[in-house]
Amino acid sequence: MIGIKNLRVKSQLILLCCVIFGGFIIFGLLAFYSINTIKVNGPIYKNIVQGKDLVADILPPPEYILESYLTIYQAADDPNPARQNALREKFKQLRKDFEEGHDHWQKDLPDGPMKDIIGKKSYTPAVAFYEKAEKELFPALASHDTGKVKIIMEELGKNYEIHRQAIDELVKLADSRNKADETSATGTIRNQALLLIVIMVITILVASVLAYIIARNLLYQIGGEPREIADVADRVAHGDLTVALESSGKVTGIYASMAAMVTGLKELVLNIKTNAQTIAAASEQLSASAEQMSRGVSDQSGRTSQIATSAEETS
Repeated sequence: MIGIKNLRVKSQLILLCCVIFGGFIIFGLLAFYSINTIKVNGPIYKNIVQGKDLVADILPPPEYILESYLTIYQAADDPNPARQNALREKFKQLRKDFEEGHDHWQKDLPDGPMKDIIGKKSYTPAVAFYEKAEKELFPALASHDTGKVKIIMEELGKNYEIHRQAIDELVKLADSRNKADETSATGTIRNQALLLIVIMVITILVASVLAYIIARNLLYQIGGEPREIADVADRVAHGDLTVALESSGKVTGIYASMAAMVTGLKELVLNIKTNAQTIAAASEQLSASAEQMSRGVSDQSGRTSQIATSAEETS
């Protein structure tokens, strides 16, 4: 604080502006970061989640082979070769979608239990399921080997069950992570909001303290209240030098300069008055001397006239 008082007024005002603008810049950046980092429970977020939930309720994702499992049952129950071929093509497309989804999640998911499940635990029985269906089931269906079809369907059912259990475990992990993310997001939003409030309060307090110090410093440099100084200056401007400048404490700054000016003007006027009185006295003395000289001249003129008259009489 002592260092601030020693700064010039311009530097103090610049410092105050920097504190205010710096605080608001930090406030704005943090708010921008919070908004862009966490956009939870907003209207757009809710619409997206609602759409995803709706699709998840209607269609099984490619990574869950439920639809593929239903397709082989449809093919096994349908004796029509044309429909069996159509279902076989659909089965191939479902496997392609499954492999694409698997590659995506392998790249997108971070290392951990979820990636292990989708990469191995659910993937291995699913691949065995697709391989057995394509290489054994559909040829058996084409040859109308019902006994072999029945055995293959049982093995495929076992593969599907192993895959489904892994998917169920994956869903539980995903739900747990989502809940943890929502809780973390809620806590982060709360913490960020509190931090924003703290930054705002600190900025206001620091700016208020600096403004108070600058105002006091200005008053100290002025040496008095601005209204009082303006009144004194107005009275002096109208020729009133009887004004008394008093201040509690040490007189400094403009107030002291005003007091010195008034005192100097008083002394100047007093000197002028004294000199004027001296000049007036000297003028009176000169006037008296001139009058005496005038009487002397008159007397001398009279004597001269008498001498002239005597001289004339003598002549």
